[in-house]
Amino acid sequence: LGASPWNLRALSAGELWKSMREDTVALKEVSEITQGIKSGNNEAFTVTQEEIDEYSLETSDLLPLSRAKDIRQYEIKSDRFVVYADNEFDPSEYPNIISYLESYKSGLESRTEAERGKYPWWRLQRPHERRLIEASEKVLVPHYAKINRFAYTNDGTVGMTDTFLIVPSGKYNVKPLTAILNSSLLNLYM
Repeated sequence: LGASPWNLRALSAGELWKSMREDTVALKEVSEITQGIKSGNNEAFTVTQEEIDEYSLETSDLLPLSRAKDIRQYEIKSDRFVVYADNEFDPSEYPNIISYLESYKSGLESRTEAERGKYPWWRLQRPHERRLIEASEKVLVPHYAKINRFAYTNDGTVGMTDTFLIVPSGKYNVKPLTAILNSSLLNLYM
């Protein structure tokens, strides 16, 4: 055994894997990939429909949220929402959301970067670029999975740090991309 990387795939498939590496376009060349939202306090920033109704939360900056465990091949379940409070979020336009978040204020203020004044107490810790988060079409995938679980969405669904968002760039159609990513061939390769 030498110092070179081990290849545990069947030798007969060697040419196939070589071709897949050499004769394809990298995902990063046809899309932008970002990790899901990092809130710094998921309990504060994720709400149910019942909480939205109970607290009369303004809905324009509430995004459907899927947990990694709820992402399947071609299917996303979403029963919660995330308060998307980034740098563009204007608290004066969302008094009910701010009132709701105030019940978590001490915990939100004690997040390291909020405590140091890098962002206001009501902001998400890592909201990521709004244009990617709010992309009209994207693919969500869990950070960890035993098989490929890529799911297309066009309803604004996002994930937290246990997911990645793949947003197509340019002319690429995200639906066939989702099928390719979920293919049994790529499941063997990845």
